[in-house]
Amino acid sequence: MSVVDETVSMSVAEVRENFADVLNRIAYSGERIGVSRHGKVLAVMVPFEDLQALEAYEDWRDQKLADEAWENYQREGGVPIEIIRQELDAEVARLADQH
Repeated sequence: MSVVDETVSMSVAEVRENFADVLNRIAYSGERIGVSRHGKVLAVMVPFEDLQALEAYEDWRDQKLADEAWENYQREGGVPIEIIRQELDAEVARLADQH
């Protein structure tokens, strides 16, 4: 079963009317509550610990990608920054000429 399957869905109006109860369910019971409008989930309210875990995962993933890019650069070399600047300047000039 996925996390999405375990998410309770409530309309914006239901959340607004029962905000204190909804907040307590999230904070103390660890529920994830999808907030929907016209039957479509627009956002999900999650416990703070879930957000921290997501951010930690994103940081880990970003570091892994950066490490892989650095290893690739060291193994295969890269493009000198001067070349990148020249290409960027040329593209900016080309775009400016179009307007």
